Amino acid sequence: GPPKIPTPDTSAQQAAEQRAQDQQKKLDEETKSRAYLKNTGILSDDDMKEFRFMAGTASGVKVLLKLRELTGEKSIPMDTVSESGLPSKDDLYAMTADTKYGRDAAFTKKVDGMFEKVFGTDPAGQSPGMLGR
Repeated sequence: GPPKIPTPDTSAQQAAEQRAQDQQKKLDEETKSRAYLKNTGILSDDDMKEFRFMAGTASGVKVLLKLRELTGEKSIPMDTVSESGLPSKDDLYAMTADTKYGRDAAFTKKVDGMFEKVFGTDPAGQSPGMLGR
C-alpha cells in the first residue's frame, strides 16, 4: 500500500498544551508572590532587582530552590526544563499552539529562538541561515 504519512501525536500535543496552561498558572501565582514581597516591604527595590537577576539563570534558580528547601518549602518540579535550560520538544510545540504565538512579536521571537536551539530550525522548518524575520 501507499506509505503512511506521519501525523503529530495529538495526545502528546494536548498534554503539552495542558502543561503550558499549568505553567502559566504557576507564573501568574509567582507574579502575585513577587508583588506581595515588594508591596509589603519584605524585599526592597534592590532586593527585587537581585531576585530578577538570580531567577534569570539556571544557576540562580537552583540557588533559590535550595533556599526554599531550607525554609521547609517543597521544591519546584523541574521536569519540563532540560539541563540546558531549554523547554522540552513537547513544551515547544505547546508554545507554538499558544494564541500569543504569531501575534506577540516578542513571544514569537523567543519561541523561535528556543525552537532553533532545540531542533536546529524554526517552527516553519527553516534553518537558522534562512531566518530573516
